[in-house]
Amino acid sequence: MTPSNGTWGTPVTSFVVTGEAIDSKIISEALNLAPSDLREGVGVHHGSTWWAYAYDERFSGNVEDQVGALVARFAPCVESVTELIRAGHEVHVSISGTAETGSRMILSPRALADLATLPVPVTFTTLTVSGVPEEDPLAWLD
Repeated sequence: MTPSNGTWGTPVTSFVVTGEAIDSKIISEALNLAPSDLREGVGVHHGSTWWAYAYDERFSGNVEDQVGALVARFAPCVESVTELIRAGHEVHVSISGTAETGSRMILSPRALADLATLPVPVTFTTLTVSGVPEEDPLAWLD
């Protein structure tokens, strides 16, 4: 649900690794993931071609908090991240949430600078609250 203050709802900030065949255990070991890193609102999710370490709204409903925690967790692993990329994996930070026309997601210059310390691109994905795209793709200009 989108909060009444007009910001994105249910934000999730994830560190994502994709590739043809992902071994979750190998990725977790390469990034020095310890069981103590996982807690309420922070978890590893994976499939056969992807692996994600995600902070969701149970960790914090504030994207800035999620970004800060993600950068603090992965900045010490920059060399390992670079090795994953050299090995052919695609790596990025994904920021997602639910949005309606006029809602927004704001990142401070500090959060953007922190993200820039990681050698990976950042993607932004929105879903409408109902999960159905709005009919007019330019409705946000109204």
